[in-house]
Amino acid sequence: HENTCCLGVPCENGSLKAFALGLLNDGTLDLIYIATSPRERQKGSALQLLCAYQNDLRIGRISLEVAEGNLPAMALYKAAGFVKKGVRRKYYENRYDALRLEWHRS
Repeated sequence: HENTCCLGVPCENGSLKAFALGLLNDGTLDLIYIATSPRERQKGSALQLLCAYQNDLRIGRISLEVAEGNLPAMALYKAAGFVKKGVRRKYYENRYDALRLEWHRS
């Protein structure tokens, strides 16, 4: 789809260290998914992906949801300059809250 923005951080063997998937519409990227290989966590690959989106001049805002208890992800998004914009109650499995986070180009 033409609005799909997919990025990856490759390993030397051709597999992926991390990847991200978002949908871009009118300058806003809705980050749908970001994942890092378990062996590659805490090595900067996910932050590298977020920075690549932030450096794309077509993107002025990035929005996402993250489970309130996902502390590693919260630390990642804070390091990338995301701020809390709200809460979606019982968003995950109708039990767990999600925080709505956003980043804006300054």
